[in-house]
Amino acid sequence: MSVNEKQTLIVSLCKRAATATSNDEMILSIIRSAESENLITIGTKAHEIAQFFDGRYFSLNEKTNKSKQDEVDELRFFASARIASALTYLPKLDQPSEAQEALYEVLMAFDDPIEAANNLSNTSQI
Repeated sequence: MSVNEKQTLIVSLCKRAATATSNDEMILSIIRSAESENLITIGTKAHEIAQFFDGRYFSLNEKTNKSKQDEVDELRFFASARIASALTYLPKLDQPSEAQEALYEVLMAFDDPIEAANNLSNTSQI
């Protein structure tokens, strides 16, 4: 699988994960940017977004007496952080370990990562 094919796969999976889980405009915007902008710039922006959502996730994760909305937000923030984190690897997908990390991150954003992985074809070639 070429680097371009890996990038296309990761971005496509990020879109699917975002639509299925977070549907957050910040995430959808960075995904759209990943299709047309410089990948190094995208990696930097995605890293900042991942840190933002990780912070919100950990803040809720540590909270006691969570409301139902807190629980929903906690899962949404987790998924958003994982999607953004996957996009941070786009400039480095020529390295097999980086491609595997990107795939791992985006799969963790899905409600059922194993089912999402089973639906992929050629994943073992990443």
